[in-house]
Amino acid sequence: MPIFDLCETAGFLRVLLLLKYFFRAICIITPLLLMVPITVQLFKCVVSGNQDDLKALVPMATKKLILALLIFFVPTIGRFVFSMVTDLGSYVQVCLDNATPEMVQYYERLEPVKKAVETAKENPTQNNIDIARELIKKSMSTARGDTIENFLVALSEAESAKYEQEEHMKCVNKNGVWKDGECLDQVTAKMGEGGSSSGSGNGSGSPTHTVDFNNAFNNEYKLVDSTLSVTE
Repeated sequence: MPIFDLCETAGFLRVLLLLKYFFRAICIITPLLLMVPITVQLFKCVVSGNQDDLKALVPMATKKLILALLIFFVPTIGRFVFSMVTDLGSYVQVCLDNATPEMVQYYERLEPVKKAVETAKENPTQNNIDIARELIKKSMSTARGDTIENFLVALSEAESAKYEQEEHMKCVNKNGVWKDGECLDQVTAKMGEGGSSSGSGNGSGSPTHTVDFNNAFNNEYKLVDSTLSVTE
């Protein structure tokens, strides 16, 4: 599961922002190109007093005016159409809202944190986890609360994976068989039954490790005005 959605990625938003500028320029320049020449012709006809030419130009000017207005309001019409499609419309709206210079800079600043957390998930060593945690803390003064929460959830997954890897290695070193999060002895593994596991005193196998995200979050972080800060 990616930490950031596509519409929360600096590279994609940068491209989308350029497309927004280009499209906006077209929606402004094209109506001007349609209306300026016909307006000049109408002005000449009015000055010269040529009623026949004026009557011939009015229908053409009307059509071009309607076309120019439609082109100018294409962004508004497009937003309205997308809003009628709930899921797709909301997703497109989020992308368009995020495609601003400020949001591009925001996600660019978070790229090192994102890479560190992804590295910790792919290779959950203690060093990688510590680096990611430290970068998350440093980003709390500028990052939004939901962004920090996504980072912390991903980090908790990395810690769980690290714990499972360690338990797996312990099991292998004891000549056990690691299966479905449990360390089984050779006989039990061959029989395919529950059996007791090495390192477990209650015969139920090694407990599955999960990081208590809520307690960890409450102990180290606090939410203030939609941003997270380190509790001293």
